[in-house]
Amino acid sequence: MDYRSKGKGLKNRKKMYLQDFELISIFLNNNKNLKILDIGGSDGKFLSLFDKKYKKFIAEIDHSSFNKNKDIKYDYFDGTKLPYKNNFFDLVLLRGVIEHIVDPISLIKNIKNKLKKGGKLFITATPDKDSFAYYIYKDKWNQFNPLFHYTYVSSKVLNNVVKKQGFKKNIIIHPYIDTPYENFQKDFNKIKNDIKNNKKHNISPPFYGTMLSGIWSKI
Repeated sequence: MDYRSKGKGLKNRKKMYLQDFELISIFLNNNKNLKILDIGGSDGKFLSLFDKKYKKFIAEIDHSSFNKNKDIKYDYFDGTKLPYKNNFFDLVLLRGVIEHIVDPISLIKNIKNKLKKGGKLFITATPDKDSFAYYIYKDKWNQFNPLFHYTYVSSKVLNNVVKKQGFKKNIIIHPYIDTPYENFQKDFNKIKNDIKNNKKHNISPPFYGTMLSGIWSKI
C-alpha cells in the first residue's frame, strides 16, 4: 500500500515488483523447468516478470483474479492447505501475504512440503514490527491495520519460525533506500518533529526498517 499518494500507488508498486524480482533472480538458477507458485498473487503482474519458459501457478482466495493471465494456472486457496503435490515447486512467493494469514506457521509448514529440496521461499513486502517507526508510533504506524493484518512479525521472529520448519536463511533486508517510497530527509524530519512536539498520534511516514524481504532455502 502506498502511504504517500493514491495516484502514484500503482506506479510505485510496479517499481517495487521490479526490485523484488531483481532480488530473487540472484538466487535462482536458469533451469527452464522451474515451477513457481505465487500465493495471493492476485492478477499475476508480479509473477509475469518471470521468464515465460517457467511454469507459473497462483493460489488465490479471490476468484475474481482467476484466469487474468493465460500463462498462469490459477487455483483456489482457502488459507490452509495448498492444492499441490509435495516436492513440486522450485520457488514459492509470499508478497504482502504473511500479515493477512491467521496461522502463518501452518502455512510455512505446508509450503515446505510443496517445495523441492533446495527450493526457495521468498517473503517480501512484509511489515516488520521490530522497526523504529513502530516503536515510535505504535497504533499509528502506517502498517497497523487490525481489520486486515492478523499477524505482525519481526525479521528475527520470522527467520526463527522459517528455520524451525526446515529452511536456511539466504538473505533478509529492509527495503527503503532507493525505493520509490524513500524521501529520507522529509521522512526523518517528520519523525523528529513528531517526537519533539509529541505528535505521535500522526500516521508514521515510510522509513527504513518498516518493511522486510527475506529468502530461505529448503534444507
